Amino acid sequence: MHPILVVCMLVACVWPVACVAVAKQLAGFNSSHNNHPRTFMAQLHNTAAARMYSCHSNSYEALPMFLSAILLCNYLVIPEALVLKLCLAFMAFRLLYTVAYAADWPTVRSSAWAMAFGCNVGLYILAWYFS
Repeated sequence: MHPILVVCMLVACVWPVACVAVAKQLAGFNSSHNNHPRTFMAQLHNTAAARMYSCHSNSYEALPMFLSAILLCNYLVIPEALVLKLCLAFMAFRLLYTVAYAADWPTVRSSAWAMAFGCNVGLYILAWYFS
């Protein structure tokens, strides 16, 4: 497996943690909130912190499809250049998605989400085509 794919998989796994760290920082989260952190975060409405917390949740939701697609392509020995392009595109669209979520740009966010999802679908199509 190409080392960049491994790095992308690691970054994708750490991404939700980074999003929630930003959300907590923006919300003024401190140790007194640590007994019930989800209750604290659920009280945030229509703020950058709430959007970053939602981004955190969605990042976890996107993770299984992405990781399994990369692993499947590796298992089936799909041409690495194709997998790498779709993987890097996925990461770029997820970055754009995160920025758009934080900036409250819903149309850009939804478009970036759709494009990232399309990259994942593309990885599965490659796996189907070359298998």
